[in-house]
Amino acid sequence: MNKKLFFILICALCGFFCFAQNSEKISDMLDCDEISKGQAAYFVCVYKDFSDENISESQAFSVLKEKKLFSEKQNSDEKISLGKSCFLIARAANMKGGIFYSIFHSERYAFREFKGKGILPQYADPVQKVSGSEFLALLNEFEKKENHDE
Repeated sequence: MNKKLFFILICALCGFFCFAQNSEKISDMLDCDEISKGQAAYFVCVYKDFSDENISESQAFSVLKEKKLFSEKQNSDEKISLGKSCFLIARAANMKGGIFYSIFHSERYAFREFKGKGILPQYADPVQKVSGSEFLALLNEFEKKENHDE
């Protein structure tokens, strides 16, 4: 019995250390009143395993530019809106949406899908700037809904 318990404890600790993100990045993100596209790109890259957690924000932004999630004109230091955050998460996760999102794959319809799935409240505004805690909550709620739907 003790061997089984010890084995489970070791596996849990190994899993924790293997999948734990850098807490400094999360703390920095939670302190931001308005996050940049680079910060959002970092967490989306790590969330979707496009890169490891040691990537910089500008490198993560470049990775997502290559995947056509950001246009060439956009800068990683620009503040990100709620609508763009929804679009970024939806496209990175290859979200299956309603008919309009499936046809157009636009920021507008990604935002509407998030509202329709109950991830965002009905009064949410797509042009509002996103704080770090709001972005992480959005990413978390999306993950919960997507895993629940499958």
